[in-house]
Amino acid sequence: MTKRIIEFLSKKFPKKWYSIRELQADFNVSRDTIYYWIEKFEVPTFKINNSLFILRENLINFLLKSNKESYNEDRLVGFEFVIEDLENYLKQVEKVEKSNTTQSRLMGRRY
Repeated sequence: MTKRIIEFLSKKFPKKWYSIRELQADFNVSRDTIYYWIEKFEVPTFKINNSLFILRENLINFLLKSNKESYNEDRLVGFEFVIEDLENYLKQVEKVEKSNTTQSRLMGRRY
């Protein structure tokens, strides 16, 4: 399951680096909320030309950790869209796997 989640998040966030402004726009939250997440989940950041950036791998780790620890916390408003997209993605993967399993069973039978 975690492998699929990481695969989904890698597709959702394809760039190598994300600025605080990009995350603010993606999650539709204030800059203070982004800084709160960084502090609470100890997300490593890099300062480049007076702007903070987060490496994609660190962002994915943060999303996994925050989902496990405190999805329902008030300050994580805006994170739901990732969860909804993830649930839809996992449902699609399940459908494909079920159809592949059914198809392989049918292909294996000889009448």
